[in-house]
Amino acid sequence: MLRAGGLPDNESYLKTVLCHIHVNAAGDYYDIPNLQGASITKLQALFSKDWRSKLYPAIIKAALQKAGDPKLHDLLATTATDHLGDLIENDGFDRLDWDKDFTARVLKQCARRLNDGRRKDPPADQRPEKPDQEYWRPVKCKQCGDNVFMTVVQEMRNGVCDFSYLDRFEMEV
Repeated sequence: MLRAGGLPDNESYLKTVLCHIHVNAAGDYYDIPNLQGASITKLQALFSKDWRSKLYPAIIKAALQKAGDPKLHDLLATTATDHLGDLIENDGFDRLDWDKDFTARVLKQCARRLNDGRRKDPPADQRPEKPDQEYWRPVKCKQCGDNVFMTVVQEMRNGVCDFSYLDRFEMEV
């Protein structure tokens, strides 16, 4: 059955996704990597074209129960991370039954994206001539030792340990 816009209804969508998960599980069981890869490619295309946040917790649960392919689990974690805001808005988010390994995958993806989003130190030829102009540079937190990037003239809180840099004279590279 199709919904408005030519997309399948939730039941058909879920059946399609579960079919790809079963194909992946069969590829894993019979050691057919091409079958596993094909199922992941199909799921990736489906999720990017037609995202259904209300169905995703059931999809994850089914995949974790039926398929042991780490690449499939990575795809599901990446997709969950891509749509984490939508998932959190779901009424049943606090009752999600993800296992700890999958939760760790999602958290690692989130942390990786946060770290990738930090600004990097500019090349020497792009740094300002005056020391009080802003540019980003690496700073080691005095409290926890975490490396963070910040401007030389701003106050910043380290998101890891909440240590506050009050001015540029407290910072050490």
